[in-house]
Amino acid sequence: MEAKQQWQSDAAWHWTASAGIEYRPISRSVIFVQSGKQTVIPTFNDLYWPVYGNPNLKPEDVWSLEGGLKWNLFDAEMRTSVWDLNAHLGYYYNRINDGIRWLPDDQGQSRPSNIESLTSQGVEWSLDVEATFGQWSWLLRSGVYQTMASIDKARYPNDPALGKQLRYTPEWQFKHHSRLAFTRWAWVVSHQHVGQRYSSADHSSPFDPLNSFGEWNTSLNWSPRVLKRELLFQIEVKNVLDQKYQQVLHYPMPGRHVYAKIQIKPFQPEKNTYE
Repeated sequence: MEAKQQWQSDAAWHWTASAGIEYRPISRSVIFVQSGKQTVIPTFNDLYWPVYGNPNLKPEDVWSLEGGLKWNLFDAEMRTSVWDLNAHLGYYYNRINDGIRWLPDDQGQSRPSNIESLTSQGVEWSLDVEATFGQWSWLLRSGVYQTMASIDKARYPNDPALGKQLRYTPEWQFKHHSRLAFTRWAWVVSHQHVGQRYSSADHSSPFDPLNSFGEWNTSLNWSPRVLKRELLFQIEVKNVLDQKYQQVLHYPMPGRHVYAKIQIKPFQPEKNTYE
């Protein structure tokens, strides 16, 4: 549990806090609940932009709640291998009050105001499989993510965006990650599928909804140790299948492209965690 207060020049106190609890009903499972409240202070541009800034803005209040179950489904040694299977199921809820948004006034000039009230909620499910075979190791992680986010209070009379899914926020996403490693070598393959999104707040654009898209990425890494230094040589190929897609309307993403990376850092002992 933690909490803090801060004082701003608007002569008001703003507080932030979070708390959580975990419970183990059986040895291999954990039920968790956590909640919190954050304060987002207006930026200097919001407050003091010449002519259009609003020095009377209030901070945004962000309330959050999250809960779920972590479950170790399987953990065993089988001859020369060790297997570990974990599942995660979670639900989250976020609410933003006094959200700051720049919107045009009657003269068509945009100014910021505390006009937005948003809610976002969804479920997350993921499954991890990890195995070790001598000097070989393998990790497979798959997840399904749902997000329902919308404006829940009209910003002005007859607000057409009320209750609509937020712009560029997909309701469904699927993510997969696999890593095969041998001594200092590692091969990583990842995939994500992003569902339909909307480019306009009220879903009225003739281009809406934007098509869903999927992208595959892969990389090959070698991390030798030389003279008490740990080196990293990496070749990464993004958008392996050369898919044509856009995350933001009229801004197409690159086709297949390759990155090369060399990194030198001080040697650090290995940790019993994975990325």
